Amino acid sequence: MTQTQLILVRHGETLWNLEGRRQGQADSPLTPLGIAQAQAIAERLADEPVDALYSSDLTRALITAEHVSAACGLPVIADTRLREKSFGVLEGLQYAEVQAKYPEVSAQVERKSPDYVPPGGESLAAAQQRGIAVLTDLARRHPEGRLIVVSHGALLGMFLRHALGIGLTAPRRFTLTNGSLSFVSYRADEDAWYVMAMGETSHLRVVDGRYASRGRNKVSSLE
Repeated sequence: MTQTQLILVRHGETLWNLEGRRQGQADSPLTPLGIAQAQAIAERLADEPVDALYSSDLTRALITAEHVSAACGLPVIADTRLREKSFGVLEGLQYAEVQAKYPEVSAQVERKSPDYVPPGGESLAAAQQRGIAVLTDLARRHPEGRLIVVSHGALLGMFLRHALGIGLTAPRRFTLTNGSLSFVSYRADEDAWYVMAMGETSHLRVVDGRYASRGRNKVSSLE
């Protein structure tokens, strides 16, 4: 049995995460907490035996990956296919602004129709297929290898739905907070994904607790 193991990393907290704005493929800098989360991820993964480090080319993911790179001694390989789902005209807007400015689009997005494309954006189904395709491609490039992949909450969440057999419209009963790690493996002989762990955050307890003690709220946005 040939299998490739992947460690899936959600980037650290950004300013727009903190402000509750849709990010998608627009970008926002890491907050001080986000940088601390990236450093904690790097420390957690420093001693892991890994063959390659891939990242979305969006800045919030790249900066997170660069901290991991410094700890692991691997170059960051940027891949545009690992970008977040595009939300088109909604990007940069807070949720209340979305509802006020684009009520019909907001209603469609809330219905989670897999094939709905927001103006200038990307459907859930298309984004999920992109995520499945890129992660499968990376796994096949490294048979029996071990990879770190830094990406985004919505894209990784939709991929994990696929791996677990959860439909895009079904309730999702797992979370992927900023800086969380998920461990999956791809078995080439079955062309199938297996999930070992999702949303691990034990490495973040110290930094999250430190910032929470200063009045920071935990991030719930999945972008």
